[in-house]
Amino acid sequence: MRKINILGGDYRYKILKNLFEADGLDVKTFGNIHIENNSSSLDEMLDNTDLLIGPIPYTKDKKYINLFCEDKISISELLLKWKAKK
Repeated sequence: MRKINILGGDYRYKILKNLFEADGLDVKTFGNIHIENNSSSLDEMLDNTDLLIGPIPYTKDKKYINLFCEDKISISELLLKWKAKK
């Protein structure tokens, strides 16, 4: 089964998550206040992922990912953690 992760995003990403799940896909999320049951950490979300969907715009300051929550994750932190999981 394909494992899809959604990082950040707005309410539209909740709809996207529901569509993926309706198709039988395993979806984890992090950093979106509109979605219940988000992963508790970035590391948890990145476990065994096949596809990562990020917010649009991905960043507003070219340093941090545009999340809809109180967490701050830099682009370099995300890439290092994702690479370590592969």
